[in-house]
Amino acid sequence: LDDTKVLGFYKADIEPQEELIIAISDNLIRKKLVDKVKHAFGKAIHRSAILSKYAQIGKGSVVFPQVVVNSGCEIGQHTILNTGAVIEYDSI
Repeated sequence: LDDTKVLGFYKADIEPQEELIIAISDNLIRKKLVDKVKHAFGKAIHRSAILSKYAQIGKGSVVFPQVVVNSGCEIGQHTILNTGAVIEYDSI
C-alpha cells in the first residue's frame, strides 16, 4: 500500500497496462464502479498482513495492516479486509 498510486477521475486510456483496485468502502458503489472499469485489477496487501500460503485473495482486493488470513480461506474479488481483521481457517 505504501507505493500505490492514487488516481482521481477514472479514464480508461490512462496507463492501460496498470492493474487497479477500487477501495471505496460502500459495497454497492464499489460494485457499480468495478463493472465500469476497463483495466485489469490487482491486489493491495499491506506488508504487516499475515496470509497463509494456502489462502486465496481475489483480484481487486485490499488487505490492510495486521490482517490475518488463515489456511484454506477464500477471499472474494474486490473485498476490503480492514485493519486487524482475522479470517479463520476454511472461511469463504
